[in-house]
Amino acid sequence: KNPFKDLRVRRAMYQAIDIDAIKSKLMSGFSVPTGGLTPSARGGYNDPALETRLPFDMAAAKKLMAEAGYPDGFEVTLDCPNNRYVNDERICIALASLWAQLKIKVKVNAMPRVLFFPKLEKFDTSLYLHG
Repeated sequence: KNPFKDLRVRRAMYQAIDIDAIKSKLMSGFSVPTGGLTPSARGGYNDPALETRLPFDMAAAKKLMAEAGYPDGFEVTLDCPNNRYVNDERICIALASLWAQLKIKVKVNAMPRVLFFPKLEKFDTSLYLHG
């Protein structure tokens, strides 16, 4: 069973990310979190809803995991570059720590970008850092 097929699992993981802590502690305040994959929501879409993120809410995330049938979490590997983005591997480790609170056992698989991008191009991943 693929837990990522359930929107509640994806939303739980999203809401379990303390983006302000990542911004202030890992990125020293030099990042601008968005609700989308592009640096600016306007870079890809013209949708004001994409300019803001859902709030960090670990209690809501745990509730969503239980509703989805994963109160005890699951195991997953997080593929991550370690020489592409600023603090990329550290961000992945922080995410694994946050998701551990949802009982998701995350193995961080950090690798140089020369290995990371071909892996993604082959769709040989379940979860990865995108920047």
